Amino acid sequence: AARRYAIRRDVRVHLYVSQTPCGDASIFKVQRKKRPRSPQPPPTHRCKRQRVGADSSVARERPEAVTAADGGTEASGESQDEWEDDIQRTGAKCCGPDVDPKQPGVEYHATSVLRYKPGQGNRTLSMSCSDKIARWNVLGVQGAALSAVLDPVYVHSIVVGELFHYDALHRALVGRIGAHFPQECGGRYRINRGLRIMPTRSIFPHGKKAREAESTQSLSASGFAINWSLPGVHEVTQSSTGVRMGATKKTRFQEKTRSSLCKLSFGSSCRTFLKTYFPQIDPYIHLLSLHNVIYLPTFFG
Repeated sequence: AARRYAIRRDVRVHLYVSQTPCGDASIFKVQRKKRPRSPQPPPTHRCKRQRVGADSSVARERPEAVTAADGGTEASGESQDEWEDDIQRTGAKCCGPDVDPKQPGVEYHATSVLRYKPGQGNRTLSMSCSDKIARWNVLGVQGAALSAVLDPVYVHSIVVGELFHYDALHRALVGRIGAHFPQECGGRYRINRGLRIMPTRSIFPHGKKAREAESTQSLSASGFAINWSLPGVHEVTQSSTGVRMGATKKTRFQEKTRSSLCKLSFGSSCRTFLKTYFPQIDPYIHLLSLHNVIYLPTFFG
C-alpha cells in the first residue's frame, strides 16, 4: 500500500466568500416593507355646465373642486412603514421533484434541500454552492485524485460577506448533514462539525455591491469565468459550459485548448502525478474507483 500523507497540524484552510453561497444557505427569514397600497387619486374636478346668456346655446365649463364631503380624498397624513415576515430567496432549483411550496412570504422555499444552479449545463453536475461546500465538509477539499495518498483536508473556518445569516449557513453546511448521518462516517472521513462560520464587514472591492456603488448603470453577471491557478496564470471559460474561450467543438478536448478544470485535464494530471511520485499505485484502478470512466480511453489510449 502507498504511504499516506496529511497536512501539518499547524496548517489550517480558511475559505472567504464575498456573498453567502447560493442554495440552502441563502434561505432565511427576513423583514421586508409591505408593498404600499395603490395611491389615492388626486382631487378631481367636477365640471358644471353654465349657460352664457338666457337664449345662448353656447356652454362653458366651470370647474369645482370635489371636497371630502362630496366623496373626494381627504388630506393625507404622514404614512408609517409597515413590515412583514418574508424569506430570502435563491435562484437555485430543487434536485428531483420541486418541493418548494412557493407560497407568499416565509412559506416560499423548503429548506435542507439539494439544489442545482439554473442555466449551468447538466443539472446533476452543477450543484449549488451550498451543496458543494457541504460536500467538502465531509469529503474534504483535497479532491478525488489526491485522496489516494492524502487524508481529508477540511476547511477550518469560512468568512462570509454580504447576506450573512449564521443559522442558515450552519444548517446548510453542517446541520442538515448531521440530521441524515447522526453517526460519524467511519474510516478517514467525518462530518466537520467544528467548522467556524464568521461574518465580515469588509466589502469585496471587485464584488457586485462595490461595482454598483461606482457605476450609474445596473450590472448583470458575466457569462464568462476567470479561473486562476498560479500567480499570473489564468484562463477564461464560458460559465454555462466550462469550455475555454476560443475553443471549438472540434478542439475543445485537445490539450492546448481544453480547460485546465475539465475532467480530462484533471485525469491526465492525476495519472502523471501518481506515475511520478507513487508508481506502486495503478492510476487506472484508482480513477476507475472514482467512477471517472467517461474519458478513461483517452487517459490510457
